[in-house]
Amino acid sequence: MTDNMSPQRSKTPSANSPRLLIVAIALGVFASVMSTSMLSIAFPELVQSFRISYTTLQLRNILFFSIFAVGLPFFGKIADRVGARRQLFAGIGLFCAATVASGFARNWHLFLACQALQALADAMIVPVQMTLIRRLFAEERIGWAFGWFGAVLEVATLGGPVLGGMLVRYGGIGAIFWCLSGVALLAFLFAAIVLPDHPTSPASSPSRVPYLSTLCLLSTMIATQLLVSPAATPERRAAALLVLLISALALIFSERHSNRAAALFPPGLFGNRLFLHAALRIFFLFLAANAIGLFSPSYLREVHHVDARALGFILLVNPLLSLLIAGWAGRAADTRPRRMIAIGLLLGALGTALLAATASPVGVGVFIGIYFITGLGGVLCMPALNKVAILSVPKAQTGNYMGIYQMVQFVSGAFAGTIFGPLIELEQPGHITQAGFQIAMLVAVGTQLLGLLTLLLDRRALTSAVELGDVKVSAESAAGSSSARISATIPE
Repeated sequence: MTDNMSPQRSKTPSANSPRLLIVAIALGVFASVMSTSMLSIAFPELVQSFRISYTTLQLRNILFFSIFAVGLPFFGKIADRVGARRQLFAGIGLFCAATVASGFARNWHLFLACQALQALADAMIVPVQMTLIRRLFAEERIGWAFGWFGAVLEVATLGGPVLGGMLVRYGGIGAIFWCLSGVALLAFLFAAIVLPDHPTSPASSPSRVPYLSTLCLLSTMIATQLLVSPAATPERRAAALLVLLISALALIFSERHSNRAAALFPPGLFGNRLFLHAALRIFFLFLAANAIGLFSPSYLREVHHVDARALGFILLVNPLLSLLIAGWAGRAADTRPRRMIAIGLLLGALGTALLAATASPVGVGVFIGIYFITGLGGVLCMPALNKVAILSVPKAQTGNYMGIYQMVQFVSGAFAGTIFGPLIELEQPGHITQAGFQIAMLVAVGTQLLGLLTLLLDRRALTSAVELGDVKVSAESAAGSSSARISATIPE
């Protein structure tokens, strides 16, 4: 079943208010974005409350992010079948229940189970947001929608740490989860009022649920994280490697011997070069962004002795930029998406190179300027990245494709820790060194330049019928047993 939703056809007043629509869509994951920063603040309290070590606490992160990442393509496929709006409400409802249960959990294993349910809820919500944006907004406004979508989530990024600190101090760990459930409940009610409700219509080729492939992918993901974990013993690494090989082979076998409707990955995925290039771009960009986000705050504290208050002001630059220019960046993405991607990646590479060049002690103002450049690059290119990706896939399979796209985006965080962690400790294990950080940042510059290379690959992938200023992107739609060509206008 698929949703048939369009603001032009809806008779509800909210459908005529694009800003209300994008706020309603973004609020679905608002509480989840807040929970990330809130829980990172509460890690010491979690360790003390459950009487566990920080190493044991990492099991929560491995479980949570593995279920979340693997759930994205799975629930993206399910959304194309049951309808985006229906799945959005189911996901928010499960999120509310999981966070309430997490707040009451007094046993570590029960807490892990509740967090696994929360990850499942997040995985249900995130893919349908892409689907709703594509179905509720005209193609020429998709970039604008993604711009404001990012701005709404930056509010959660800004408010999460402050609110989390207050809740932990005055209400304990449980207060965090009860607050999150309240925010999610408000998002549920707002979306029920604002999002248009249209009857669903049968899909041309109902898809079967890819349980086997999903389980194989999940075990592959967990085994990979255990394999690269610094705390893993040689015996555990050997066991993880064995599970990884078996799971990967089982996944390949399952996908190759499943019919098209039962496969986790959509037919034609590896032939859709424009989508593959888009996925590579988002991976390279977030690999660099995660490297900066994970290690630069500690670098500023340990090497340049920036105090915590000044660091807080530096880290506010990116969210504030997004709030200020998100609408403009989105409109620019609607007219010149690839140009905006190129400008954004170049600015990001420049800012990262400047961060690597901070060899001698510099003032806080210099770091604010560097973060301004890197933040500006990210704000300018993100709406365009998402627009190019979403218009490169068949509309009926938006959830399935974009679930994979978002899985690639979020998995980059695990790769960033694995790749850049050893680099920053190159000279002195256990400490961030200046030379190690510079090497890591130069590698991050390289990943952003690789993102630029994918734009050149895009040009080679376009058909000979491309006209300057009106690029027709072809994607294979594998509905049923036949292939149908669809085209999406992506201005150059």
